[in-house]
Amino acid sequence: REALEVYEANGAEIAAVLTDMAMPNMDGAAMIAKLRTIDPKLKIVAMSGMINENQSVDLQKLGVESLLPKPFTAEKLLKTLAEILS
Repeated sequence: REALEVYEANGAEIAAVLTDMAMPNMDGAAMIAKLRTIDPKLKIVAMSGMINENQSVDLQKLGVESLLPKPFTAEKLLKTLAEILS
């Protein structure tokens, strides 16, 4: 919920959002859906240590640009961000 508040207040300055899929109070899919209502073109990278096929399909439907399986390296994260922001 805090991340949504930050995005609502500063969305014009945010080029992309990186979110975990497992979070307290609101899961990543719910957050992504809410972000999409605010900005349908926002670039989003999801990360998860427990990716399953249904989750991948759901994220594709939500328009997530990339799904990073955990653990990942800083190099992989930077490469992914560079790809979606170019």
